[in-house]
Amino acid sequence: MKLQHNPRSTITVWIIHVLCWLFFFTLPLLFRPEPNPNHNNNLPEWLGIPFPMFFNNLFLLLAFYANLLWAMPHFFKKDRWFLYAAITLVFLLFSYWIHPLTRALESIFFDTVGLGEMGLGRPPEGRFEFRQFSFLYTFAMIWSLSMVYYLLQQLQRSKKESQEIRATALQSELFYLKAQIHPHFIYNTLNNIYLLSLKKSDKAPQALLQLSNLMRRLTAESNQEKIALTEEVSFLMDYVELQKMRLTGKTTVQFEVSGNMEAYSIAPRILMPYIENAFKYGVSGHKASNIVLLLEIEHDQLHLLCQNHIFRIPSDLSARSAGTGLENNRRRLDLLYKNNYRLNIETKNESYVVNLQLNLI
Repeated sequence: MKLQHNPRSTITVWIIHVLCWLFFFTLPLLFRPEPNPNHNNNLPEWLGIPFPMFFNNLFLLLAFYANLLWAMPHFFKKDRWFLYAAITLVFLLFSYWIHPLTRALESIFFDTVGLGEMGLGRPPEGRFEFRQFSFLYTFAMIWSLSMVYYLLQQLQRSKKESQEIRATALQSELFYLKAQIHPHFIYNTLNNIYLLSLKKSDKAPQALLQLSNLMRRLTAESNQEKIALTEEVSFLMDYVELQKMRLTGKTTVQFEVSGNMEAYSIAPRILMPYIENAFKYGVSGHKASNIVLLLEIEHDQLHLLCQNHIFRIPSDLSARSAGTGLENNRRRLDLLYKNNYRLNIETKNESYVVNLQLNLI
């Protein structure tokens, strides 16, 4: 997966790099001791920095980015440990020789110290100078810092990749769940129209036309994450009217909507399975039944109550066995609304009751 980089973010990172290096390079100048009048004080300066310090800083800068941009990605990351250790050793040895080297360069180009006095490649009096130890310590710190910085970059990149993979997986799962809901709705509605056709009802053509309109709206909204709540409620009303066409006088439907819906949006068809379930299992051709559908909007909360008698499934059915459509929709609620909803499904007195509270903000 290829990550997209933000140019502004990259520029900001490099500005921070520059500021950090300026601070690192200028800090020693603030604590530099006063020059000794008995020594040669005509040492060359580049940009206000003594030549040895400038050369040392240039080496540290090169070591940091050589490790960050070359050694770590091409050797450390690819488990080429021997080569990476060899590169580290080369830089470490060079940091040991850099103090005598800067003195030699001063002597060659600026004639500030005699070569015989300095002894290129050998510390004066054969001892390991404190400056060499100090620079070795500084180099080790800079090299380690570049390693930590690279590892943090990789950790951040891996975290971002895992988030993108998870988002893609969740989006695919949502698409799959929505795709399951639509065929389920179409199958049930076509089955109802088929029953009307068997009865040679005059309502069959009208029901087919309404189904066509509902299908058109389903197709138009299939790729939208949210739609206007007014549109969702309008869809549910049309669906209920379509279902009423097949009902006899033995079934009564109470469908009430209250509250201001203008300012809210909702995931499309998130309420549909519960209303569909009420018509699927709560209608009998021989016994009287009542389907109650109440939808209320109050204080940024949506409350849906669906209640129906149970005819086609056992009365002791639990909420989990009410059908794959309800389980799929519960998963959609988990993905889209997380902790912003409460769903309670229960059976009592041979009735199936669904209570859904949804935070619309």
